[in-house]
Amino acid sequence: MGDEAATDAAPAAGEFVDRGRRRDGSNRRSLEEMVADVVAAAAAAHEAAEAAAEHKISNVRELLATGLLEGERVAYRQKTRTNDKVMLEGRIKGVLYSCLCHDEAMSAAQFELHAKCKSNNPNNHIFCFGKSLYTIVSHLRTKPVEEQSSVLLKLKEESEGIKVTSSLPRDCTQLSEI
Repeated sequence: MGDEAATDAAPAAGEFVDRGRRRDGSNRRSLEEMVADVVAAAAAAHEAAEAAAEHKISNVRELLATGLLEGERVAYRQKTRTNDKVMLEGRIKGVLYSCLCHDEAMSAAQFELHAKCKSNNPNNHIFCFGKSLYTIVSHLRTKPVEEQSSVLLKLKEESEGIKVTSSLPRDCTQLSEI
């Protein structure tokens, strides 16, 4: 009885359950079983998103997981004492980033390497709304949960007047020439 309960439990987000062989000896699953697994995975993902929205954001991954920044434009900036140079521009896709020249989703570290840069904290160099994502999270940590989305909206409104001017080539293959 305990084994049946374990196999009937809803799968985690993105996880599909392999129920093994059927009584008739085949290992094919019916369309209804596959749809049920997809629906259960979607429900689990929705619950996880709601839970993320209900607790205080403490790191960049949690911020991106809320979906509040989905599709927002980001820029990887390389800062030195003498200049602040935009090395790569992209958009937020879920908890990942995609550069404007490709539609490939990549982590912060991969986005940084794609910009031909290296640091200990890539999210300190990825900017959205004129501030680094790391700085945004540091600011959100001091705010109550119910104010966090309004703080993000305010940051977005404040940055509307800020235009990131970039002399980036349209093709990332030319980045090494900069």
